[in-house]
Amino acid sequence: MTIELLVTLEQGQSWPQFNFNSPSKLITQNNLSSYSQDQLWEIDIADSQFALNYTNKSGNETVLDSDGKIIRDQTLEISLVWYQGIKLNLNILSRMAQYYPDYRSDFIDYCQINNITLQSGPLHQLKFWHAGSWILDLRENFWYRYANEKKSNKYINTDSDIENFIGSSREEIARQLISLKKLLT
Repeated sequence: MTIELLVTLEQGQSWPQFNFNSPSKLITQNNLSSYSQDQLWEIDIADSQFALNYTNKSGNETVLDSDGKIIRDQTLEISLVWYQGIKLNLNILSRMAQYYPDYRSDFIDYCQINNITLQSGPLHQLKFWHAGSWILDLRENFWYRYANEKKSNKYINTDSDIENFIGSSREEIARQLISLKKLLT
């Protein structure tokens, strides 16, 4: 079995470094700007636990302007996931997956000095500002849990979900989008 993952990377001083717990291959890489890019990965699932490990973020990755405003920061975001040929709803997926941040010691010190509470894992998010591991359990009951999450969410569709036909194959999504685009033009 494979999972396809679209990862959006943003560069601070350097690009985020990451790896997967299973064999993977880069399918495409698309530069969105000088400081951001998308990478589409195909990952073979060897066991029922899928992990994305964001391995680096040094203390100088947040780039500030002369006024101290953040102008860019090294981040990694999961932008799209296909599993068994089905595009997964990211809102549901973010609640099912677990992210364990690995905060740098200087960041922990900064938070303690400034009385900022750090969240410990597992967190449920898809954009990462800190190194850490994102883990998705793909055991046999994945689709059962996914369906229950979808039912319990009372998920409200928005304009940004127009391409998110959950439970449809790629071919079905393409067919529906062609029909929809014809109606809109």
